[in-house]
Amino acid sequence: MMKQFTKISIISVIIASLVIASFPAAALTKEGGQDLSPSSTGIGIDEAKNRIVDFDGNSKNLNSLDFKYHGSIKFPYGEVYDFSEGKNRYYVNKENGDIEFAYFSDARSSSHRVHIDKQQAKNNAEIFAKEKYKTFITRNMELTESTLIDHGAGGQEYAFVWSEKINGVSTLNKIYITVDSDNGKIISYLAKERETKINLEPNVRQSDAVRAALEQFGNLKDSRTDAYLSLASPEPDVQQLVWIVKVNAAPVDGLVQGGQVVVDAQNGKIILFNPFN
Repeated sequence: MMKQFTKISIISVIIASLVIASFPAAALTKEGGQDLSPSSTGIGIDEAKNRIVDFDGNSKNLNSLDFKYHGSIKFPYGEVYDFSEGKNRYYVNKENGDIEFAYFSDARSSSHRVHIDKQQAKNNAEIFAKEKYKTFITRNMELTESTLIDHGAGGQEYAFVWSEKINGVSTLNKIYITVDSDNGKIISYLAKERETKINLEPNVRQSDAVRAALEQFGNLKDSRTDAYLSLASPEPDVQQLVWIVKVNAAPVDGLVQGGQVVVDAQNGKIILFNPFN
């Protein structure tokens, strides 16, 4: 299980890198092939192309040399078709046809100014989320992160994360959107929508999860913790309720202390220990 969750973390880092920077395609495992027939329970490549056209809301020349299919990618939470149009990129869920990732290269401004404030950027992101994520209004989607990311010479962008909460538990339904800080355009969109299939009541209390997390670090001074329940998906059709415990402590010799620990909310086992903040 530890290996499974480590793999999830690596994939999450790769996805975040795709959203924030460029597309290191070689870092992802792909399956080639040009089978145009739909899978037994999903959609085919031609239909996936049409979903991209519908998503963008404009006419695309699907026969253009700029519009390319790059195969499929398997993630723990499902499989997607991988397309590009010029420098833009799209992932289409093979089962339901949802656009789960979109990157708009032209949205990046050549200027590195922060021309719009966070509130305006949030408004732009939320409008986009409501338009593209079909159940945004009907689900209890909470804004869980809003930050300005500075890439140095690569410019700056705002990042916003919405997560569905059910009885205080973060589900698998999440949206990640980045907005150019100069022109306010949407740079990238990453979204998942999955049905919650397991009981969201933990057997392990929050205090016990925090204690187990702190034990991983040894002696910390002035430690502070933040713990919340979340769903995880270590592989397709598998869901797991976990405590995510973030630990901060007083620096030692100028080095920040703490990290993140993932604890199984049903049996208390440590699934992942990340000793870095």
